[in-house]
Amino acid sequence: MNFIVRRSTLLILCSIVGILPLAILHGCKQRLAAPAGIVEMGNVLSKKEQAEWKKKSETGLIPGTWYVGEMPKKQVKEKLPLVFVQGLGSNTSTWVKGSDNLYQTVYKAGYQTAFVQLYDAAGREFAGSQWDNGKVLAKQLQKISQHYGQKVNVIAHSKGGVDTQTALIYNGADAYVNNVITLGSPHYGSNLANLTHSWYAGWLGKLLGQKSAGTYAMQTGQMDRYRHQTDNHKKVNLHDYFTAAGTDWGEVGSYLWMGGVYLSTYGESDGVVNVWSTQLSYADHLFTADTLNHDTITAGKKVFPRIEKALTASNSPSQNPPPSQTHGDNDKYLHGGELLPNRTLEKEVAVQTGEENVVIQILTKGEVNIHLVSPTGQTYTKQSEEYTFGQGKQYFADARIQAFQLKQPETGTWKVTLEADHKDAYLLITTFDKPEIATVEVDKSDQGEVPVTVKIRTPEKYDLDSMKMTMRVLPMDEKEPNFSTNHHLSTLKQHASQPHQFTGVFNDTSPTSIYNITVDISGKRNNGQPFQRTLVSSVYVQSP
Repeated sequence: MNFIVRRSTLLILCSIVGILPLAILHGCKQRLAAPAGIVEMGNVLSKKEQAEWKKKSETGLIPGTWYVGEMPKKQVKEKLPLVFVQGLGSNTSTWVKGSDNLYQTVYKAGYQTAFVQLYDAAGREFAGSQWDNGKVLAKQLQKISQHYGQKVNVIAHSKGGVDTQTALIYNGADAYVNNVITLGSPHYGSNLANLTHSWYAGWLGKLLGQKSAGTYAMQTGQMDRYRHQTDNHKKVNLHDYFTAAGTDWGEVGSYLWMGGVYLSTYGESDGVVNVWSTQLSYADHLFTADTLNHDTITAGKKVFPRIEKALTASNSPSQNPPPSQTHGDNDKYLHGGELLPNRTLEKEVAVQTGEENVVIQILTKGEVNIHLVSPTGQTYTKQSEEYTFGQGKQYFADARIQAFQLKQPETGTWKVTLEADHKDAYLLITTFDKPEIATVEVDKSDQGEVPVTVKIRTPEKYDLDSMKMTMRVLPMDEKEPNFSTNHHLSTLKQHASQPHQFTGVFNDTSPTSIYNITVDISGKRNNGQPFQRTLVSSVYVQSP
């Protein structure tokens, strides 16, 4: 009884100081501050590993820990227990935060519950790949299944869906799980992960320290390789998979809005993951909701009625066409680099006739003074109505996001000036709303020298002889390479007989055969207007 009193006192103290929903202060470590009734049951890591994590965990939460929820008052025996698995850089708070959370909803519906902490719970730099998280999760699923004496259903958010599939297929957890529901899971990766590991994001990424095994694993090239390994595995059809997605971006200026703008040229998204990436050819897609974003897709009352039927579904594998990815890399212009103290940096952005909506976003670590000047000299600042501000999360955690929404912007060269009184770095993202100028094609089946071709879609609109294209290729080895030195730089050459095509090659020397490719395009339209575009791709060069 004294232990219960002390534990309750700790939970109350943690909630009073505002550490919700997970406590991270000394004395509150590993304690769920809300809601009451969730009990820590143990840890699947060795005592030595647990001791090491207690020393280095940034949050006080220890990977490998698992919990069970309060026993429902109206428990229905036919309902299998539910295990909640959160996503990239997250912890169990995903399922218990807010007044409308899934835990409270399923508890009232009579379901027993369990929760897990994967490596991500220790802090964003420790966010694990699906391979590392899958091993831990498999052990946790075994313990939870043994605790309840039966199989369980899994509800997974974001990358947690990929972690779950890895636990089932590669780590023996298939014996403990019935069905799997994934909410906004990037089964084919996220182009935001591609951006995170791209050339121009390197300076800022290094400063923020947001690159991790988790973000690395979510590049589309990485997930292309994973899908080739996994989708034909003999264990894939042992379980029913169900998927769900949203298309809302949250509030203007939020990290979801920033992501939604960037991802818009790849198709509909929830601000972090495109809809096409949330689907699997052998899964039943339950819904795509225009009222839900990447965060709210874990809400209780809004989501549970749409997924409950999947919890009692029998094993009947679906066979659907593979999802079709929308390509639109070149509707953007990117740049990035260092910001030196007390020096003004100026970058130019070319806007062509006919653009109806252009969004210019500048990401930095610290506070940076930004001015945007139009071709006629009009100045935009943080006081302008076109200005928005947000804080990064997920792939650009803790970044300051300053953005300008320009409706029917002036044609010509815009100037962005940045000033800081400290050393910083920046990532400039300009998104245009006109159809893409070009497409990039990589011959992913060719080992050795890998051909890359950029095709201009409407060559009659452009002065092809004015075009210049440079390509930077970063090998995505198991250890993140030094972006500033370990890369291939080349100029794409115009094809002699097909002047609308530009070609180049790079050598496939990476042990992983996965590459992050940035292509810069500059030139003029036939009317003399300059333009700039940047293509970012993540590719997996497949073995013959």
